[in-house]
Amino acid sequence: MKKLLVVGDSFMHPDTNFPGQHWSEMFPEYEIIMLSQSGSTNGMIAWQFFEGLKLNPDAVVLGFTEPNRIEFEATAEQQNIFKRKWLSNGHTSLTNDKKLAVDYYVALSDDRMNRFRSCVMARGLFLTCESQGIPYAYTLNGLFNNLTHLPYPSDPDVNNILKEFFHRMCATNLATYPNFKQSPGFHTDDPAWQQRFAQEAREILQQPIDNTIQIV
Repeated sequence: MKKLLVVGDSFMHPDTNFPGQHWSEMFPEYEIIMLSQSGSTNGMIAWQFFEGLKLNPDAVVLGFTEPNRIEFEATAEQQNIFKRKWLSNGHTSLTNDKKLAVDYYVALSDDRMNRFRSCVMARGLFLTCESQGIPYAYTLNGLFNNLTHLPYPSDPDVNNILKEFFHRMCATNLATYPNFKQSPGFHTDDPAWQQRFAQEAREILQQPIDNTIQIV
């Protein structure tokens, strides 16, 4: 059976309390390599991607996250409990000093540079798929989810860096779901959204890699 690697944050991860309802559980034709983790940064998502490549996936679905998330090394105890190397400001289990560091970072860092950096990172992952001939589909999710600024995605840096890959972007952005829920853990509990995203990803994965993209 072919293997499908899934990387991202909570939007990309199923919830065991809601079996069969997440889009990733709607691919019976694949064995799912589920490496996405809730609260991930885009750096952590890139780590998931390269770790997943070691398992020789036949296809990849990527979801990105908010560009102002930052990583902290998890303690040995936290690694044992949460089964992750890092925690981020997407988690509630940070120490007070780390929460203070997050507050300073979010207040003082440059939003455009954070988004630019995340887009460059995403481009690197796409080019890796292109160079290895691995079909992939993706959603920007929290990286850019402002649908009020059309055409979407309207951010100039997103367009400049990722426009060559828009044909592999799912039309449904799960982070634009208007009724965000903490539970289920994938937040988007409308079955129609999950089913639509699964179908969009499936159709994109069936498209061959575009060999006209220049790998530099």
